[in-house]
Amino acid sequence: MDQRLTPYNPNFLPPCWLADEVAERLSDRLDWLKITPRRILWLGAAEQRAAALTKRYRGATLTAFPANGRTAGTKRSLISRWYDRLGHRTREGGSSAAFTLAELAGSAELLLANLLLYHAQEPKALLAAWQELLAPHAPLFFTTFGPDTLKEVRALAGDSPWPHLPDMHDLGDLLVQLRYAEPVMDMHYLTISYQTPQGFWADWGPWLAPDAKEHAATLRQVTFPLAITVELVFGHAWRAVPSPDRPNASTPQPIHWYRR
Repeated sequence: MDQRLTPYNPNFLPPCWLADEVAERLSDRLDWLKITPRRILWLGAAEQRAAALTKRYRGATLTAFPANGRTAGTKRSLISRWYDRLGHRTREGGSSAAFTLAELAGSAELLLANLLLYHAQEPKALLAAWQELLAPHAPLFFTTFGPDTLKEVRALAGDSPWPHLPDMHDLGDLLVQLRYAEPVMDMHYLTISYQTPQGFWADWGPWLAPDAKEHAATLRQVTFPLAITVELVFGHAWRAVPSPDRPNASTPQPIHWYRR
């Protein structure tokens, strides 16, 4: 049996505890906002965390689309095929209604995308799709995994391809190319310790291989306890609307980089 790890599984969903932790950090960044959005759109992991936003923004409409593990390589896959029909509900007082993402285009006054961008084969296309969901001058906040994620076990992949995860500089450049306004990028590391192989496989087995049992022998080469790195990338920017006198104007503001 080949003891190398198989290529990264693009359908990987992060462990719930990690998704919730990142969602909390994403929500904390809303303290920077000086606006009060009336329609909020949450895409991706830990959508239950989004419910707290209705307490922060009283009277706002919240629509949450959970992550489902499908890849999002193109704009059409996001809006037309990816989620198909929204089975989740929009919270607004005591009423509820179902929407498709296409029906929400151009109406989100705040869009949050948690641990979703790493699914995309074409991150630029997905960022462009999110831009179309935003109302004019509305902000996008997102999180994703950076390239140093699981770097300690990357060598176990041997010659198998490892996922290309864009770093914050690449994503910042994409935001500028798409003419988002005032992009701000931030990254920092989490260090997670595992005492046993079982705990590690429970969280990261789906990332490395669909069937973790096939590679049990591989991890016997690893000494436990094991500390692994998770690189988290945070970004936010605004949907800019060109003025009539400058219809082709690009984003004039510089990118702001932060590393913690």
